Amino acid sequence: MTLLFDRREDLGDNPGTHALIVGVSNYPYLRGGTNPRPLDDFGFRQLTSPAISAFRFGRWLSDRAKPPAPLATCRMMLAPSKRELSAEPSLEQAISQCTLDNFLRAVTDWRADANSHRDNVTFLYLAGHSIERSHAEQIFLLADFGDGIGPILRNSVDVNSIFNGMMPSQRNHSIARTQLYFLDTSRTRSQRLREFELTNATPVFDSELVAVDDRTAVLFLAAASQKAAYGAPGDQSLFNKALLQCLNGLAGQAVEIGGRQRWVVTVSSLMRNLDKEIQRLDQDFHMGQRVVIGGTIRDTIINYLNESPVVELALQIHPSDAAPFATITILDAEFQPVKSWETLTAAGVSTSLPAGLYTVRTDIAPGQANFKSQQTITYVLPPSQRLDIKVDE
Repeated sequence: MTLLFDRREDLGDNPGTHALIVGVSNYPYLRGGTNPRPLDDFGFRQLTSPAISAFRFGRWLSDRAKPPAPLATCRMMLAPSKRELSAEPSLEQAISQCTLDNFLRAVTDWRADANSHRDNVTFLYLAGHSIERSHAEQIFLLADFGDGIGPILRNSVDVNSIFNGMMPSQRNHSIARTQLYFLDTSRTRSQRLREFELTNATPVFDSELVAVDDRTAVLFLAAASQKAAYGAPGDQSLFNKALLQCLNGLAGQAVEIGGRQRWVVTVSSLMRNLDKEIQRLDQDFHMGQRVVIGGTIRDTIINYLNESPVVELALQIHPSDAAPFATITILDAEFQPVKSWETLTAAGVSTSLPAGLYTVRTDIAPGQANFKSQQTITYVLPPSQRLDIKVDE
């Protein structure tokens, strides 16, 4: 385990954000691994997306993110494939022994940090192989899975035991009340497990009696039940790419804070846009990947944006016969022109603009009595927007 980022001393008693990020692509005991093939590998093969995806999520946290509490710690455990190392040499700095024992140490330290202030924020990102025991039970496989020592699922962890172990309790009364969980894995089920009377993954935390679960604890699953999650070989996963684009502004929304407008990404805006972006990215692959969201859902800010998000805006003149005679000018909130087109086609035009309030002025050339000039005031909001301009009489 590598503690890549540590500002606990600087923050003192103030709240902070604590992240644990795990990406396992290299499984030595599974098919194609460096160790002899075990008796039971569940048909799993080596992966080439989880480590690079986890690394890029961690880099986003350390370099660009502005969560409600400043980043205090970022723990990262990566077991990359050779293909990922070739594509992203920086992965070397976070290579770890992603074994069960090391994971248990890391997650225990992560929870201890999370328990220092109720206004803390936590991120947990898990990418690698997983097994779905039931619709509500996910098992994450560590790199030493299949080593043949102990029960068959010994070197895997029960994700629910992490989620439940992060609940506020008498022992963890000061634990972070904002918790974000991202499970970037497939959710396949194993016929092999049905051959055993009892198979249990390793529980991460003890289950404690909880009076009131007053946290925001949202679980974002990269795939639907019994479905696969995808990624390009040696590149980030579809889920990771969509998630980072949403967090960087595609899921931005304007809120009023302290009497002024701020652009932020919230739980609800991420929920609205993440699955849509997955579907858009999936158009080239036709895999049908869908995002599933669960947990204790309460709306809260996840990330503050440094500036207005960029929005793709498409404009089209109706009827199309008017297009050759129309000039479009877009003016900002100060009525200053920012974009203009003098020659249009029936297909319309597309542009990119910072989100905000705009005036779209459409001028019809003199002598075209069948059409009239228009002026439209519109909000341009992420992720994308289409504006149909009607200029007929």
